[in-house]
Amino acid sequence: MKLIFRNMQHHLDSLVDGKEECPASSLKVFNYLLIVRNVMIAQNILDLDTVSIPDKFPNACKLIQDNFPAINIKEFYDSEESFEKYSRNECEPHSNYRLSIPIVDDNDSIEVPINSDARLISPKFIP
Repeated sequence: MKLIFRNMQHHLDSLVDGKEECPASSLKVFNYLLIVRNVMIAQNILDLDTVSIPDKFPNACKLIQDNFPAINIKEFYDSEESFEKYSRNECEPHSNYRLSIPIVDDNDSIEVPINSDARLISPKFIP
């Protein structure tokens, strides 16, 4: 299965230095960088073989390569508008939303915002 991280503006972006950074590669949750934690969770639940990351975030890409050498990493061009319909409305452009993504056996990929905090319900769930 392929895990695709999509670019999306986040209310914590202003805390991050540089254009090549994002909250997912800078913030720790339960002692793991957010993007590493999210891949760990996905790897424990899904038959994960590929992770795709927007080409704007080479640091996030390197973090995944360093922590998960068996997973293929692909960079791609992503515009915020392509994922916007799932995450925002016009009244509150920087609001946090809870996004539930059902995982079905016949899916070959799953797309999530790069700065999301994965919370998957599974017996293998890790903090």
